[in-house]
Amino acid sequence: MKLTVYLEIGVRIIILGMLGFFMTFVSEGLTHFFGDVMHYCTEKYCRHGFFGSLDGEMLWGSRHYWYFWTLFCLFAWSVVSFVMRLFKVLD
Repeated sequence: MKLTVYLEIGVRIIILGMLGFFMTFVSEGLTHFFGDVMHYCTEKYCRHGFFGSLDGEMLWGSRHYWYFWTLFCLFAWSVVSFVMRLFKVLD
């Protein structure tokens, strides 16, 4: 393969990884915007919410779930697009 093919693949991997990395910081400052409320466990083993331990101190509001699943679908779509573009570049 040529050097440009390697660079194009590497840049796409870096962009996709950095996008996922930076999106992890978004929800920390927006708990009130998403309608999240503080959760206080009264049981020894408390499993609350859809993911349980994903955010152990907060109960997610409906906007938070919409945001999460939208970004999850966009990320999955980006991975599919990345793989399709990768096969096109390699071809």
